[in-house]
Amino acid sequence: MSAVARPGVNVKMGEPGRNVKDSASVHAAKNFLAGSVAAVAGLAVGHPLDTIRVRMQTSDVGVYRSATDCFVRTIRNEGVAGLYRGFSSPLFGITILKSAMFGTYGYFISLQQRWHPGHGHELPSWRHGIAGAGAGLIVGCVSAPVDRVKILLQTQRQRVWHGGIASVQFTGPIDIIRKLGTVGLFQGVGASMARETVGTGTYFFAFHALKHSFKPELFSGFTQNQHAQKVLSTFVAGGLTGMATWTVMFPIDVVKSRVQAQAAVRPDCTYWQVIRETFREGGLTMFYKGWRPTMLRAFPAHATILLTYELAIKFLDRL
Repeated sequence: MSAVARPGVNVKMGEPGRNVKDSASVHAAKNFLAGSVAAVAGLAVGHPLDTIRVRMQTSDVGVYRSATDCFVRTIRNEGVAGLYRGFSSPLFGITILKSAMFGTYGYFISLQQRWHPGHGHELPSWRHGIAGAGAGLIVGCVSAPVDRVKILLQTQRQRVWHGGIASVQFTGPIDIIRKLGTVGLFQGVGASMARETVGTGTYFFAFHALKHSFKPELFSGFTQNQHAQKVLSTFVAGGLTGMATWTVMFPIDVVKSRVQAQAAVRPDCTYWQVIRETFREGGLTMFYKGWRPTMLRAFPAHATILLTYELAIKFLDRL
């Protein structure tokens, strides 16, 4: 069977990640395992800034002067642990979702190789985008409950500070499931599907295009070691991919976060209600509220994710 193309590696017979003996299912399994390792690494790096992003997106106007103010007040009120609020939910949930995303993406790439053999062992960037969008659509269906739990835990303490509530509403993920039930957990599923479809399609399109644009020789000014040049090339391409992807899907994510942040107070709120209310608060700029801390998070987190993914694939191919 033909080797399956992945983004960011020159496609040649016998290279790491291109084991020609791999079936489509084996290739998908390798992507799944590599994705799980990459997800844990990226989560450890990015979760604190993700907490700041969510709190900036869901807070009322004037609550925080800036992302720095949000960061400082979170540390002051909750300590460093406040930055990792809701970490347990994505630690398991997002790890599985990222694994599924990479695995499904790899499978869709293998299908396109079969359907379009004229491309040989390479596919254009836009086909990587299609494979990513397909993976995002599937993953988006099951990511809503994980995001819902994470966002409720990330935002409830800021409601305590500014709402005069005596105690937190939820004690943890199990308490949320018990109080909201299945229907409540899936609040915002439509926005999650839209975000993941657009975002994951952009993600793999951008990474494939950028990685092929950034030749390792471009980093010869930093090091003469060819392996280190390749690592730097992948790292930078991954970081810029994360920034580009979040910029594209950020307005969808703002709406999704606001819908999912509504707990028992407004269980029946609709997307259009949230969109209108968000626009009335500050116009179009409100749909990019929290963009700066997201960019600060996106580069290191996704540079880590995609570099770890590439290295994990190469390791698995040596086994």
